[in-house]
Amino acid sequence: MAELIVYLDAGHGGTDPGAGYSGRVEKNDTLRMTLVIKRLLENNNIKVVISRVDDRTLSLSERSNIEKGSGAKCALSIHRNAVAPEKAMGVETHSYPGSATGLALAKSIQDQVVAVGVNADRGVKQSDFHMLRETLSPAALIELGFIDNTSDNKLFDERFNQYAEAIAKGIMKFLGLVYKQEEFVISKPSVMYRVILDGKQIMALSTQFEAENFVKNSVDSGKNKGGIVQRNTDSATLFTYPNVVPSPQSTNYEEEVCRILVDGKSVIALTGKTKSLNYAKDNYFG
Repeated sequence: MAELIVYLDAGHGGTDPGAGYSGRVEKNDTLRMTLVIKRLLENNNIKVVISRVDDRTLSLSERSNIEKGSGAKCALSIHRNAVAPEKAMGVETHSYPGSATGLALAKSIQDQVVAVGVNADRGVKQSDFHMLRETLSPAALIELGFIDNTSDNKLFDERFNQYAEAIAKGIMKFLGLVYKQEEFVISKPSVMYRVILDGKQIMALSTQFEAENFVKNSVDSGKNKGGIVQRNTDSATLFTYPNVVPSPQSTNYEEEVCRILVDGKSVIALTGKTKSLNYAKDNYFG
């Protein structure tokens, strides 16, 4: 039996960040998703060729040329959508006008993703995109939710593994294959970076860079007065913006973030006055 090859294109990268919103960048989401789909397909004995494995710049022609030399049976380009902050939501998949096989691939992927659960099924659309027009194999392009919609981003994070598996299943169904469930878990990184705005933790991100950008954008936009980034493993404060974080308007000090200063330097920030005092006594003041 001839070797089956699938081509995956992680949209954007390098100097082309794609769309962005509140510190989140499309090129990072597409790469993360592509690498997981690659792993799932390879665990089902499919060879996968991908456009990039890291944050590098590639032109559209370079991306399609990789596909042309790969011998792939089908191709998928992975993206996040954007239009205007909080104005649209949902998932859509595109194929090239007039390509019956491309349409079948797009529909197979869209159906599987929608079955996982989306904010809106925006359907399959026909578009004259480079990565649909300039490939040798049947191609699809998925817009996996709107990066400028908070609810879509929440689903993208919470159902990340399910979406990756759904896309892998859609590709395999198009190829006439049955997806084999693998006995492994795609886990979140052990080190996460907490985003705390105005004294309340609102999320945890996998990279310090993304967490710091989220804090900066939230404060600069006027949505919040101040924020910090903490590492989950030891609650160390790694980033403060602005330099002095305004306290939230609350008299309940057990809900506020308290910073412990030793010799004039902030060593850690903890939530709650009592917890902070006990930590300081136990670790610094006997």
